[in-house]
Amino acid sequence: MGAIILQRVHPALALAYYACCVAAAFIFFSPIAIGLNLAAAASSALFLLGGKALLRRCAALLPFALLAALLNAAVNRQGQSIVFELWGFSLSYESLAYSLCASGMLLAVMLWFACWNAVVSSDKLIAIFGKAAPRLSLLFVMTLRFVPRLGVQARQIISAQRGLGRIDRSHSLRARLHDGGLVFSVLLTWALENAMEAADSMRARGYGLPGRGSYSLFRFGARDFILLCLLLAWAAVCVIGSLGSSLGAEFFPALVLPQTGLRESVLLSIYAIGLFFPAITDFWEVLRWRFMKLRG
Repeated sequence: MGAIILQRVHPALALAYYACCVAAAFIFFSPIAIGLNLAAAASSALFLLGGKALLRRCAALLPFALLAALLNAAVNRQGQSIVFELWGFSLSYESLAYSLCASGMLLAVMLWFACWNAVVSSDKLIAIFGKAAPRLSLLFVMTLRFVPRLGVQARQIISAQRGLGRIDRSHSLRARLHDGGLVFSVLLTWALENAMEAADSMRARGYGLPGRGSYSLFRFGARDFILLCLLLAWAAVCVIGSLGSSLGAEFFPALVLPQTGLRESVLLSIYAIGLFFPAITDFWEVLRWRFMKLRG
């Protein structure tokens, strides 16, 4: 179920896969498992978003993750191994390790959501939830659609206001607050008007009325069923294996890393295969395409 395959299969299957990857980041809370999850999320984002987009996203998320780790380590006073102590403030090795693992988990979840946003578009969300909850799915899709449009519209409003000479180019706080309020007022008016037009349009089309049919390009076929069975089997093995193994690390009061026996190694291998399957499939597709171009 690589990212290329995930764009071809039923959107419910892609949504279920990314939900399992996000849940796996919370279930397996240990340095090795979180490192695997983060590497898998980064590799999938590399094929979906591209190298430059991935670097920009990581540059924006890494400072936030490191800041969260430092704040968590500063607040958490547990742990036996003190790294340093100054003016009554103590930082332990255990709290620092726990904070770094939590930040890595947060970064992995953010990257998985970026992959999910690249694969599961608004029309796919309507195809998944349109029949069960048509109004809720429409509201959710409109919200996701408005978020990037608000940024584009805000930049257009700022350019138009500068062209009219209504934005003060001085750097005083009062001028910045006045300009921000002006842009926000225009942007809010545009957003409300656009939402009302979209609601009137959907109401005129009879969206959400009882008995109204809906057309969908996506059909749940035999391939989707086989992939769903494989996904459920992988999730079941991971959940059951996590209950009966010692893969979870203990951070407090002392750091105890998970064991690396045969059972844990097999479970980690299965866990990694499921996570890296998108990157492996995408890499194989790239190799096939380049080989065909060389032969042609």
